[in-house]
Amino acid sequence: SRVERLAATVRRVRTTTVGQHEQLSGRVSQLEHMQECSSLLRRVQRLLYLCWRLHEAVDASKARRSAGGGAGSGAWRIELSSAELPKAAVALREVEEILEEEEERLDGVELVAPELQFARSVGAAVRRQADGMLREALRSLNQPSLTTALQVFFSLGCLRDKVEEAVAAAAASLGTDVSDALTNIDARAARGGRAGWVAALWGQVEAVGELLLGAATRLCLLTRVLSKRRDPLTHTLFASLLTGQGADPRAGEEDSSPA
Repeated sequence: SRVERLAATVRRVRTTTVGQHEQLSGRVSQLEHMQECSSLLRRVQRLLYLCWRLHEAVDASKARRSAGGGAGSGAWRIELSSAELPKAAVALREVEEILEEEEERLDGVELVAPELQFARSVGAAVRRQADGMLREALRSLNQPSLTTALQVFFSLGCLRDKVEEAVAAAAASLGTDVSDALTNIDARAARGGRAGWVAALWGQVEAVGELLLGAATRLCLLTRVLSKRRDPLTHTLFASLLTGQGADPRAGEEDSSPA
């Protein structure tokens, strides 16, 4: 009958379309997996290249230390030279950005696991050295070292936080020194009466003045470097990040890796 023929036709059409739909869905799913795999492979390739750059920076610093002093004995701590610190910071920033996006998937890749451990060790060493360099540079008014430390923090994306920490530490240290200087007046003047108290007062005022001058000099040096220094890659003025006028200096930036 017509109804049976129509039903048979509908069943044939359904079988054909369902089969084609399932086949197409399978191919689409396969394509999505291939795209994910390709993206992960690009990430792995980029990560290995960046880790190779970190190895180069560490090896160059290690060779320079060996040439300048005694030979290493067994285990050695990662210690980069001031010339290699900014280069390592640039590579580290991109490594950390990749890990933020792909760490769960990359943790299962055997080829990457030792390199991730190495990159984390270098990252800790770079931050430790830059922190120490910033403190020492402000203490000794060493502008080249201060510039290097600020460049490292800029490349790592934490310049503003580190500058604010340095200023807060300087203010706290100054407050403690001034408080200690002024509280010692009574103890020093107790044996000399009013004349001794006045002499002690002026002596401590001079000491406080020297403390204020030293703090102001250090902060002026910091301000001068921030207001003049630009990142050599993005040409971003360091001071613009502190005033809120600078965007993320490394957003979308990627060095060309070797073919």
